[in-house]
Amino acid sequence: MHTLKIWTKGLLPLAVVGLAACGGGDDPFLPPLGEDEVVFAASLGINLAAMEKIPLGIWITDEVVGDGALVIDSVVVDAVIQGWIPDGTQFEDGIGQWLTAIGAVIPGFDGGVIGMRVGGIRKFVVPPELGFGTRPPSGVPVNSWLIFRVQVTGVLDPTPQGSLVSGAVTSVTAR
Repeated sequence: MHTLKIWTKGLLPLAVVGLAACGGGDDPFLPPLGEDEVVFAASLGINLAAMEKIPLGIWITDEVVGDGALVIDSVVVDAVIQGWIPDGTQFEDGIGQWLTAIGAVIPGFDGGVIGMRVGGIRKFVVPPELGFGTRPPSGVPVNSWLIFRVQVTGVLDPTPQGSLVSGAVTSVTAR
């Protein structure tokens, strides 16, 4: 589970111009934009051609490769999380904790974090079908592409015999 901070400043201009870049605005019947159609704000530094597309269908790039415990299925992850839509509007900025691979977060988010190590920082791009799709939170347009930057700070094995593998388990708070 992680906090979700909604930024509302500037959403009105989005309704007129920017929603097309995100994938369709508030009309759930409009198809999402494809990878060759989506336009990312320059401030995000996203170039899909320069990123690795993993089999799940998301694009990743490691800014820092961690050297701590590995994030795998069914572990509790602690992380610093930032999220944007393609026009550069930030919709998330906080510290989160969740159990991987059980549907606690959108599939593209889990997929972007699996394989990271504690201490690592990764930026990844999630297409609409692996993101919020037609049921986004407030402030995120329907069928939006999502951009995340995640720093893994801890991994915990949640089984009864499990132990803190690396880092510290923190409470969920907004930054």
